[in-house]
Amino acid sequence: VRSSAASDVYKRQQDKILRGFFKVKTHFADIINAMLFEGKDVIHANELLLCDSDETIYFVYENRINVMERRRDILMHATVNGIPVYIGLEIQSTINYSMPYRLLLYDTMTYHLQYKLIDKDHREHFRPTGVMSTVLYSGDRTWHQPHSLLDRILVPEPLKGLMNTWKGNIHDIKEINVELLRNEKVKSLISAVQTIYKWNKDTSTIKELVLSKEVAIVVAVMTNSEELVIRIEKEEREEVDMCQVLEEFKLESEMRGLKQGKIQTIVNQLKSKFGFVSKELIMKIEESSDDKIDALTIKILSLIHI
Repeated sequence: VRSSAASDVYKRQQDKILRGFFKVKTHFADIINAMLFEGKDVIHANELLLCDSDETIYFVYENRINVMERRRDILMHATVNGIPVYIGLEIQSTINYSMPYRLLLYDTMTYHLQYKLIDKDHREHFRPTGVMSTVLYSGDRTWHQPHSLLDRILVPEPLKGLMNTWKGNIHDIKEINVELLRNEKVKSLISAVQTIYKWNKDTSTIKELVLSKEVAIVVAVMTNSEELVIRIEKEEREEVDMCQVLEEFKLESEMRGLKQGKIQTIVNQLKSKFGFVSKELIMKIEESSDDKIDALTIKILSLIHI
């Protein structure tokens, strides 16, 4: 069973890999143009500036100074038609019903920090740089809602159309038109994720899926397969045949499942015979080779029938 600490370590590694890929300006510009502008060159990589995505607000409540800290995945400063703008990108692997609220909070903090950095004597004429956030959802389930803050709020009939919403700009990776993408790495990434979600464990459908090692790792992270990430990282080649890797991975998974079944049988039989099995003994059994586990299974079963 995976420990909470191990899960946290993998989550941090996962976030680092995804952020690292989309912090590349050409990758960022391509995915934003495809999601928001139908592939048109609105965002230009050479005009992007990576910003610090850590944001903090200090506020007084009940006579105490309180601190609110948030970290976006990626925040870029861009120029569109000569006008500066901040664009935030969140990469989300699971459906999160609070996402529009999170985006509202991120954007509000970015506006607030701009305002606080201006000297009080100049705030009357201050014009903040516009902030826009979008989400790339990479999970296997379809994101139906929420797409805006109002999707989660009960609005009285007289206020409908009057209450401010907060559009999430949430885009499901499975629905992105890959023909709108121009960067080869981004195109192969999105296409590969879409293919893997469709493949239904039949490797014959992915025979032509060959990726660079960098992209293959990001694909494995996006499809939330930690063991596949580890498997690809061990590849010595810079090009990865995903069909071959997934076939080997599938075989290894079946073998691990078979081994785990044998271990569980041994532990159950020992508990049945002696009433208690220590954690230390279970760990020793789990660390044993396949041959030792087979021999131990035969020995345990023979003892049970004495």
